[in-house]
Parts: sequence; C-alpha cells; structure tokens
Amino acid sequence: MRENNFDFLRFYFAFVVTIFHLISISKVKAFQVFEPFFNAHLSVTAFFCISGYLITQSYLKNPTLKRYFTRRASRLLPAYLLVIVASFLMLSFISSFSMGEYFKNIDLYKYILSNLTFMNFIHPSLPGVFLRDGLTTDINGSLWTLKIEVAFYLLLPLLVYFTKSLKRKYIFFFSIYLFALIYQYSFEQISVEKNSKLFSILSHQLPAFLSYFVCGIALNYYFKSFLKYKNKIFFPALVIFIF
Repeated sequence: MRENNFDFLRFYFAFVVTIFHLISISKVKAFQVFEPFFNAHLSVTAFFCISGYLITQSYLKNPTLKRYFTRRASRLLPAYLLVIVASFLMLSFISSFSMGEYFKNIDLYKYILSNLTFMNFIHPSLPGVFLRDGLTTDINGSLWTLKIEVAFYLLLPLLVYFTKSLKRKYIFFFSIYLFALIYQYSFEQISVEKNSKLFSILSHQLPAFLSYFVCGIALNYYFKSFLKYKNKIFFPALVIFIF
C-alpha cells in the first residue's frame, strides 16, 4: 500500500490546468472572475517537481537502462498516441473543411508528424479547426509539457551517473537549478524586449524548467533531511514562494 498523497496532488494539479484552459480558451465572461484562482504555470511546474522525485526514486531502485526506458515508454506512449490520433480523427467532424479537403490538407500531416515527435510547438493546429479571427488555434497546446518530460527522462540517467562520485551533491543540483533559471528568464526577457515569438518559444525549451525537475531529484536524495527539518523550513519557504 502506498502511503503518500502524490495521486491526490496529481489529480488536483490536473484539475487546475483543465479549469484554467476552460477559462482562457472559452473566453466566457462569467468564467473570467475565477482565473486568478487557477494557476496553470504553478500546476505544471509542480508536476515537474513530482516527476523528478518519483522517477529518480524508481530509477535508483532498479538502475537498469533497458527496464527504465521500457517502463517510461509504457506509461507515456499509449495514452499520448491515443490523444494525437483521436484528436485529428474526431476533430475532422467540426473542421470548416470538407472531409476530403481535411484529409488532403498538408497541415494535417504536419500536425501528425510534429506531435508524434513531441514537437507540438512546430505545428499545433489542425486545418479548419477552432477558428478564431479567421485563424486556427492550438489543439492540445499543453502537450508541450510532454516534450519537456521526455527530455527529463533522457537526462535523468546521466544526472544520476554524474552525482555518484560527488560528496556534495547539493552543489551539483544547485548549479543546474541556477543555470536553468538564468536560461529561462533571459530568453523570456529578450522575447519581451524584442516582441519575438521565437525567443518566447526558446524560453520553454530545455534547459528551461529543468530547475523544477532537479528540485524533485534533490528532494529524493535528501528526503530524510527534508523530513527532519520540514517544520523549520516551511515558513521561510512560504515567504520565498510568495515573494
């Protein structure tokens, strides 16, 4: 029996992300008042932290690469492929194009290819689906997080390998954390100054968000210390979070 609250946290964060997208995409005025209470960024980054902790724990228990990648693929790929296939098939019925035009449209196959390779940002829309101001909008835009997650899966064995010989692992983790933050906020700032969508996209690529994943990894390694001092660090951490 698993005596933890990770399932509850996952459900809660998924619920927040779902409601946030309902509010932001629907543009229903009655929903807008609730937007401040549903922070999708906080939920997504929390998922990355949880992922770092749980995946590290799983890998350290059985550090066999074949088994590790097989388990990760079996948990992720079936549902992911189902979402991609179901999306382009079912949404063909609400496209502004006829069935013939829809399935002959090159944008459909750009969508399929980019999403099957976890590159949703390259072509996130389907032909004639969810038109707004004459333009198509993203289909499952939040799938960008899975590309980041897959990259984390690939990086984890390397990170664990480099930490084996280190006595002060926290220095290594903090260095990665700091580098990821500098990368992300630098590109975000440039995107604002130059009004550039390209830099905004780059700010969401690796190593951005690695700061959250490495926090989960560090928590796994220092979990006993965390439990020992959790009452002392709770309020300082809360103040830092609010700041």
